[in-house]
Amino acid sequence: DAKSKVRALIKSYKENKLEALPGNTRKETLELLIGITLRETRITASKLLRKMLSNENNANLMSWVGARGNVINFVQTIMFLGQQDVRGRRPSRGYNRRVLPFFKKGSNNPAAHGFVDSSFMEGMRMDEYYMHGMGSRDSSVSKQLIVPVSGYMYRRVLNAVQDFYVDTNLRVRDASGSLIQTIYGGDAIDPTKELIAKIKESPGGRHTLGAEGSYKVQPGEAVGVVAAESIGEPSTQMILRTFHSAGISSAVIITGLPRILEILDARKNPKSPLMHINLDKKIEKDYEKAREIIKKIENVKVSNVIKDFSENLKSGTMVLELDRDKLSTYELTARSVISKIEAYGASAELDGDQVKVKVKGKSDLKSVRTAFVDIRDLRISGVPDIERAIIEKTEDGRFYITTIGSNIAKVLEIEGVDKDRVYSNNILEIMNVYGVEAARNMIARELSSTIKEEGFTTSFRHLSIVADAMTFYGSVKGVGRHGIAGMKESVFAKAAFEETIKHFVNAAIAGKKDVLAGVSENILIGKQISVGTGFVKLGVKKEDMEKIKTKGKK
Repeated sequence: DAKSKVRALIKSYKENKLEALPGNTRKETLELLIGITLRETRITASKLLRKMLSNENNANLMSWVGARGNVINFVQTIMFLGQQDVRGRRPSRGYNRRVLPFFKKGSNNPAAHGFVDSSFMEGMRMDEYYMHGMGSRDSSVSKQLIVPVSGYMYRRVLNAVQDFYVDTNLRVRDASGSLIQTIYGGDAIDPTKELIAKIKESPGGRHTLGAEGSYKVQPGEAVGVVAAESIGEPSTQMILRTFHSAGISSAVIITGLPRILEILDARKNPKSPLMHINLDKKIEKDYEKAREIIKKIENVKVSNVIKDFSENLKSGTMVLELDRDKLSTYELTARSVISKIEAYGASAELDGDQVKVKVKGKSDLKSVRTAFVDIRDLRISGVPDIERAIIEKTEDGRFYITTIGSNIAKVLEIEGVDKDRVYSNNILEIMNVYGVEAARNMIARELSSTIKEEGFTTSFRHLSIVADAMTFYGSVKGVGRHGIAGMKESVFAKAAFEETIKHFVNAAIAGKKDVLAGVSENILIGKQISVGTGFVKLGVKKEDMEKIKTKGKK
């Protein structure tokens, strides 16, 4: 069972038999493996419970159809709560070397770091209740802070794409008539009708999608508004559902709505940048080759290989205490550290495990202090911005590398990397390296995978509308006022969104005109909008008009 595996890991660590994972110390490796082992118990229990529960069980049926709840709620109610996490990690802070005072100092016992054996049905011990409270508070506070953010995100997306409609050729255009998509969603199929078609499958197992054109999207359809709704609704639900999964690292909102916000705002620096690097097919099953590539990739700084440091600002000296274990992990020597410091322009002298550094040419305290910070931040080896690299293995025995941090351009220069199979979640970096079309595909893919991971389904057609809007101008633009909203030609549309007075004043000074082609501006003045039913224009023959006038006079 999980606890016996944890005990075996701790024993292996104490006996110095536990081998450090690439890019991790032995202690970090132990914590990582314990966390994975304990979290897997919930997955195992979920599968077992699914087999045990009858399909006629009311709670199971409610979960199965997607109305409310999931199997994790059942596990917590009748089996055990499992590993409680705070900000995605096992609780570790509290008293000196322990979370609570009645645990032994330095204990790695699962219960001492938030593993709860009890269920809601049987009730929790006091220490378990405290651990669960830590995880619940973390989830609850996050929810309260981010709900308003979700509503504002939906408003920005809606403002960016509300003018998009399907024309008579089933193309997507905006209020000015600019072409957004050459055919809606790539196939002109209405997502709602597609869903109905899948439900009404034919006896042969194939539905009649597209038969007689009945599943095609209709001209005039307000596809932009529908796309915004399809992203806004699940984003709000992501927040609300976290309450029922409090303390579970796989269910906290760190990867859900915050990631969607990063994508839609086109942020330059994602909070958790990462890369998946595939190796050349000749070496992708060679573990040693993968290790060699990791050494070239992982960014190792001076601060990564020292235990402690002391500064004397008056004399301009600093003493660095080297960590021999970390030097061994990164396969570096003390000489490599000293050479980097000397290249910076400071003198360095090795004395046992200490490196004595003397700053040259700096007199004032501020410049000396800045120099000390710069020296500890010096890169000894690896690719800039790549903090950590880990070797992972597929089921068919192929090795690939996952990194924390992203730098596609530098990684592509490394021999042994398959240049056609490098993935990064940094969208702006992808645009700079691969181009705007790759960035467009990446936006749609990342939105789709993020929403799917949270247990929701959104048609790719809706996501492609947003992706095309963000890349319409030849670069990636956010959906806010500094992006798509600020690019609109209509004065009323910009004023209706944000900074109303500023837009009206600037328009009056410049003598701008508004042709009232979009949705917001027509609603403002009480005029019919030109999408949906307003897309259809009625005409009357001249001779019929004469008859109507004549009849009216009589």
